[in-house]
Amino acid sequence: NLQSFLDVFNTTVSAYNNLELEDHNDYVLFQCAFRTLPSETRILFERSLKSRTIPSFQELIQFVEDQCKIEELTRRVSTPNILKSSTSKTPSLSKRNPQSLIVTPDAGEENPPPRSSTPSCPYCQGVHSIYGCKGYSRLPLNGKYDWLRQMNRCFRCLGTHNRQKCSSQGKCDHCNSGAHHSSLHKLDASAPNTNVCLSLDPQATPTPETAVDENDSLTLNTTGFDPARTSLQTLLTGLPSVHTSRTVLLGTVQALIRNKWGKMEPIRLVIDSGSQICLISAECAQRLALPVFSKETNIDGALSQNLGTSTGIVSCTLSSRYPSSRLLTTEAVVVRRVCSNLPTVSLPDEVYKNFAHLQLADMSFCNKGKIDFLLGASLYTQIFERDCCSIIQGQPSAFETMFGWVIMGNVTISPAANSPHVSLLTCEVDLDRTLQEFWKCEEVTSR
Repeated sequence: NLQSFLDVFNTTVSAYNNLELEDHNDYVLFQCAFRTLPSETRILFERSLKSRTIPSFQELIQFVEDQCKIEELTRRVSTPNILKSSTSKTPSLSKRNPQSLIVTPDAGEENPPPRSSTPSCPYCQGVHSIYGCKGYSRLPLNGKYDWLRQMNRCFRCLGTHNRQKCSSQGKCDHCNSGAHHSSLHKLDASAPNTNVCLSLDPQATPTPETAVDENDSLTLNTTGFDPARTSLQTLLTGLPSVHTSRTVLLGTVQALIRNKWGKMEPIRLVIDSGSQICLISAECAQRLALPVFSKETNIDGALSQNLGTSTGIVSCTLSSRYPSSRLLTTEAVVVRRVCSNLPTVSLPDEVYKNFAHLQLADMSFCNKGKIDFLLGASLYTQIFERDCCSIIQGQPSAFETMFGWVIMGNVTISPAANSPHVSLLTCEVDLDRTLQEFWKCEEVTSR
């Protein structure tokens, strides 16, 4: 639509004009040439830069010419040594007959299908993988299970095979379980009811493959179960219970941040007025190539718990994705990870539709995503519009900022989530009684 056109082109041009470049043609030539270089050469060029100014096209050409001279000199030095070593003969090796090794596939093994250079989503046929499909991620949990069963796909890795044949070592990001994919975690209220019974067969050997899965029909196996000769037997049963689920949505923003060369790049941040400092992830700071200054900072959380110590800070400049002349400058503490993916649970489509008419600060506030930056109390009061602060009350609520409308507050997830009640039954034979019986049998009577 037209609004998307403005968001893409107008924001990009505004960010480009904010760079205040002296020579726009030289900058465009530099970017076109720099992107065609191999990644190793680009890393060497970035390390060779000694100033914080944007490099010119001529500096890049001079660097590439120097690299060509170095490769030519290295080739001249190494060639005579290679020729000399090839002329020498080793008696032990020269007497051997030449051998060849031919590797043929097993007759019972199927040839893997040819991989396409362009990934195709099996759900929407788009040019992306299933893991990045927005249509699949917006499905309710029951809808995901129904589609996977219909397509005969794996619940663990979403691949084109059954879970029993899955060799993936990946685990769920929420519960660290290897039985299901992260997108199938039962945070959604529409998770299918599951009654679980673990096998009590003493002859059964537990393996990593005996994980509980939603598409498995498990039964109670008591073959050979004898409490008199079994040291420990356990029975686990589950009974689902229905209750109303509610979550608190934190305010997230899609903003722009200036990198080392003055270019504005997109990030996703969370607003936290209860934090005295701003945080930035180490991965984001490295991607932006921001210089890290040494400064030790202790980070404390709730209940005065020490969460660790950071040894570096960076200077950051933030701006809005929408046309605006306002800039926010601050120092952010570098941490390994700002927080977990937000929101903690994917929200229903109805929540997004209620605010679709607004100029949202985060177009994907309903979908879980990585957080690069935490905006603390030092900048919180500066993000509001200077004329007035507009607030739309509700569950959740919306308030207007320089980044757009931020959505936050209580969200009711419907239908209700399933919370299992678990009962654990353990049968254990007393070890002392067993030893007494053994002593009675082996005791020697005195005459």
